[in-house]
Amino acid sequence: MAEYKTALESILYATANGRYLIPNSALTKLVSQDNLVKQAIQSVKVAPEDLNDLLKRAVSDCRIIFAILTRIEEVRLFSDFVSHGFTDFKLPCPPIGLSHSKSKQWDQIQWEFLSPTFSQGLITSHFEEKVVLPYKTDRLIAQGGSGKIYEVEILASHQTLCLAEEREVCSAFFCVSYQPTFLMIHGFYLRIGCPVKLAWLA
Repeated sequence: MAEYKTALESILYATANGRYLIPNSALTKLVSQDNLVKQAIQSVKVAPEDLNDLLKRAVSDCRIIFAILTRIEEVRLFSDFVSHGFTDFKLPCPPIGLSHSKSKQWDQIQWEFLSPTFSQGLITSHFEEKVVLPYKTDRLIAQGGSGKIYEVEILASHQTLCLAEEREVCSAFFCVSYQPTFLMIHGFYLRIGCPVKLAWLA
């Protein structure tokens, strides 16, 4: 388990505002290394004949659940989470069977895996305050009485605004924070000749 935990911590990415996330592509690449996951899953409290089924879940629909439990050193409870119907698609959610301190760790770490992916056609979205937005850089470009506008570069693994061979396509969004706990993104336009960018109003 220690080796997989170290590997997970090694792919943490510090965003423009100092918060951390694990890029989608980095996690996908990591879980493809079967030996790391197999070694970690030996800590699960389950009959040996059931380990293969749990391994399949740990690299598919429960890979984030398994990764969070690895980070907080509670892999032994993975089978309990699976049997209670936990999957990555139900995140964010409160945990089961954890102490108060471990539950706080769970709540903090789960957001590192849940950064949104921006795509063409996104017009309006609301994000909770805890969401880690996948900004590589941000730059103040204007400000006025209602707020500030920033130009923000999005991590490649968290945007489908352009194809891999078309990295020069630039998408600008305008985002308005109407209250402290929400960020609203509304509208965008495209232009050619710049890295992928995001403009938002805070």
